[in-house]
Amino acid sequence: MFTASPALLPSATRGVLAVSGSRIPAYAEAIEGLRAGCTGCDFRVLLLDQLGKGEQLCLLLNKAHAGVVVGVGSAALQALRGCVPLPPLVATMILTPPGSARGQVGRVEATVTLDVPPETVLQRMRRLYPERKRMALVRGPALGEGAAAEIRSSAQRLGISLDILPCASPKDLLDSVEFLSQAYDFLWCLPDADLYQGPAVPALVLSAMRRRMPVVAFSEGMVRAGALIGFYPDYRDIGVQTAEIVIRRIDGLPAPARQGPRKVKTAVNERVARALGIEAAAGPEVEVFR
Repeated sequence: MFTASPALLPSATRGVLAVSGSRIPAYAEAIEGLRAGCTGCDFRVLLLDQLGKGEQLCLLLNKAHAGVVVGVGSAALQALRGCVPLPPLVATMILTPPGSARGQVGRVEATVTLDVPPETVLQRMRRLYPERKRMALVRGPALGEGAAAEIRSSAQRLGISLDILPCASPKDLLDSVEFLSQAYDFLWCLPDADLYQGPAVPALVLSAMRRRMPVVAFSEGMVRAGALIGFYPDYRDIGVQTAEIVIRRIDGLPAPARQGPRKVKTAVNERVARALGIEAAAGPEVEVFR
């Protein structure tokens, strides 16, 4: 698959193999940025759904002679961890919500996560909606006690009143919204794979809309589905950021073991704002979905 380039770097190949676990647009944007940043490299992309069994991935890795392998998404990372031997591995587009077990990434030399700091969300909400200061935060299993306390402290520093709603399952989530008091200005959702599964997202948005409760989301998809506003990484820049780490690794230079997104996008659903009688957030950094 790869042609090694020993003349460029005698101690290693400049081949880069990106293994992606999905064809979704966010992953495609990240790979586009990764490809653009890996200048001077032999760059290839492999999709997991092109393979049959896990053994095929290991065989392809052995034939690729890649200097660095990039796992794009958690499914790709999990598949790659089963391969022995494995070239230097960089993980990207990995979600590790606040308070989750960030520990052992095993065999991964560097990781670029999708984690948007909660304080960034609070700061932007305070700036965009200065008169709306009451928020209810959905706390799923991924959000630990310590992280929840830190978020509450950040909210207090910014003059935001924050109540936390513990939810262990999608059913708990929907039940909580059904009985939620209208005393809150926003319902804030953080990434959590245990809560936001399949139909849970549209059901949550519909339930919140019925109660005229604006949802603060963590993805573009949720904003398009009916959340009022969302904050999420610039996926193409995640790819460029990952490429910088890859190049440093190929050139034998140190790189941070873990980085979060450098750029965070803000998007608002104008139709939802109009339906709820809320002025749509505006600013040079805000993308408006109509």
